[in-house]
Amino acid sequence: MDTNKIKFDPINKIWSGPTVTYPYGNQSVGEIVFKCMMQNLDHVCQISDDSGETYTNERALREAISFANALKVKGIEKGDKIIILMHNYHYLLPTWLGCAVAGVILCPFYFTDSSVKAELCELIDQIKPKLMINSYLDAVEMFRSVFDQINIECPIYIYENQLPGCFDLKPLLENYFVNYQEFQPIKIRDPETELFVIVLSSSTTGKPKLINGTHAQLLSQTLGPFSNFVFASTMQPGWHSELILLFIILIKSCTRVIRAHYTIDEFLMMLEKHKVQFIYIKPKDIFQMIKSDVIHKVNLDNIKIIGSIGEHMSVKMASELQKYVPNGIVLSCYGISDVGGALTERSELTGFVHQLVGKVRKGFDFIVIDHEGNRLGPNKVGELGVRTSIKFPGYYRNEKLTQESMTPDGFFLTGDLGYLDEDGNVFLIERKKFNIPYQGKLLNQGDVERIVLENVKGISAVCVVDVESDQHGMIPYIAVIPEKGVSLSESIIIETVMKHHPFEFETKVFFFNSLPMTISAKFKKHLVRAMIMKKMNDESQK
Repeated sequence: MDTNKIKFDPINKIWSGPTVTYPYGNQSVGEIVFKCMMQNLDHVCQISDDSGETYTNERALREAISFANALKVKGIEKGDKIIILMHNYHYLLPTWLGCAVAGVILCPFYFTDSSVKAELCELIDQIKPKLMINSYLDAVEMFRSVFDQINIECPIYIYENQLPGCFDLKPLLENYFVNYQEFQPIKIRDPETELFVIVLSSSTTGKPKLINGTHAQLLSQTLGPFSNFVFASTMQPGWHSELILLFIILIKSCTRVIRAHYTIDEFLMMLEKHKVQFIYIKPKDIFQMIKSDVIHKVNLDNIKIIGSIGEHMSVKMASELQKYVPNGIVLSCYGISDVGGALTERSELTGFVHQLVGKVRKGFDFIVIDHEGNRLGPNKVGELGVRTSIKFPGYYRNEKLTQESMTPDGFFLTGDLGYLDEDGNVFLIERKKFNIPYQGKLLNQGDVERIVLENVKGISAVCVVDVESDQHGMIPYIAVIPEKGVSLSESIIIETVMKHHPFEFETKVFFFNSLPMTISAKFKKHLVRAMIMKKMNDESQK
């Protein structure tokens, strides 16, 4: 009997991945990672390509223990929350690790120029953090103003601080160390209910949500053949995937190679220099990578796996990148922060298959439902639902939203349209909200975006949104950021889209210097839509 085979229940229409035993009992993330790192204190767990700082397990634990003890001295206890708004500097590792062993709840944020103060006030008022660690110096005044407005005391710590009114993080990482044998990581009672992290949703279509993440959720993501890889990623520390990746690396004796700031050319050179084997990357970065002259000059023979996450990667883009990775594979991955991370694993299907994002992962169940809630069988398109053996912890202080997101038998409704075949391969079409009903057909925003990116030269980024029209109902409008110094033609872009799209449709193209982004570096479509409508209104009044 094949124990790795995915089973399909034709009566209940459920695809079930192979069962997996959770091996960590009631231990906390801090206990597990501390034990694993103590087994080899000389192992190099992190290399900072830009600063040259290198961390062994010994150095990482020393600074993390110091930080954990410093928090205790400052009155911060198990279950208190700390906002961490940081670039991928070397000291991010001991800071996150220190929170883990101290039992302090991590709240990783990401800041963009389009971050909305009202949204930050609402989120932070719910979290009520006891401390903030920040490397975004231009965001300090914004967060001070937020703390004042909601009337909370939240000191801001900055590494080697020089800003008045803020505090220096560096002494917390250096001055409070005790002997390893004297330090005990925090213990917990129930890893399925006790929070380890609170993360933000990507908020592409509305306000961000606060997502609970438990110890068991994070530890379950570390189950897999990850040992001894050299990892790199283009994800920001505000992404849930970057948090998961860091703790996989610490538990599985891997090494992460990082840069706090980088261009895609610097990232490519970093991959060659450090012989990186495993990469997590956004499709937008893949697009920039295959356009770079540097990719023709670097040797990427050491790469084993490139995993594309966050958005769709087209077959054309994957095929182009594969040319430069002779000894590795390029994969589309599927995961959701709400459920704790990756939902699929590598499929046995060969070659690049349109919309394939892997097969049902071990320990997970999938369903597909139509708009009336009826379950669908193989190769029928509907909304994907997923259930795991680890309890879904829901949204922070939002039981109503938690219940609305679940079926009575415990499936989380993803909001993604897709289907599964008989063998449990998962095919992702798009977010439900990103499909536009147009003259009796469904028009996919992501398809239009990929057509523009892949076929029009001089495009830095593109975002398609739906805007209401008296004639056609909802129609897609195209927002484009041209590359610096490039002049683009609306008519050529529209002509190119119609040439490659399955059917023609009404549209317009709008050019911008920048567009608002989410914490996960996706476009805030509701704000992009507002920008387009403002530009249309301004043009109509001329």
